[in-house]
Amino acid sequence: MKKVLSILFAGLIPAMLSVPGAEAQGSSASNTFDSSKSLPASTATAYKPANDAASVNFRALRDFSKKFKLASETRWHKVNDGFIADYLLTGIKCKSAYSKKGMWVYTIRYYGEKQLPFEVRNLVRSTYFDFTIIQVEEVSVPENLIYMVHIQDGNAWKIVHIKDGEMNIYKEGNSN
Repeated sequence: MKKVLSILFAGLIPAMLSVPGAEAQGSSASNTFDSSKSLPASTATAYKPANDAASVNFRALRDFSKKFKLASETRWHKVNDGFIADYLLTGIKCKSAYSKKGMWVYTIRYYGEKQLPFEVRNLVRSTYFDFTIIQVEEVSVPENLIYMVHIQDGNAWKIVHIKDGEMNIYKEGNSN
């Protein structure tokens, strides 16, 4: 578990910040992303479309079809450590990672303020009431749910990390 979280925070979270529209510096929310830019640097070069489902581990395909029955527009990609599925789930862009052996590693959902759970939204808004919520990355890993909320006020922006009801500033800056 510690290994999964360390990999997530060491590579995935910083890499997610390169997602177009995910930076809180923009003035409008965008749910578009280039999946090749949101991978850890170690896997970005090996991020290749899987030409057919036969090249994806059977366990990964089976788990994916059970967990994400309503997924549409699914695209599988091979990476150094396994497979990534990019897809839409009830209109929300998502990404799920699987190991080479087909074990689920994480899922990221990209959405805006309206889809954010009330408790999380209230926590952010009560602390940063002058800021606008630009985008959210909801990261699910085994036994944890983490929110990366991008907020902006004028040129000032922050990315806040919320886990277990605790909020911390992950990154901040000015768009000047």
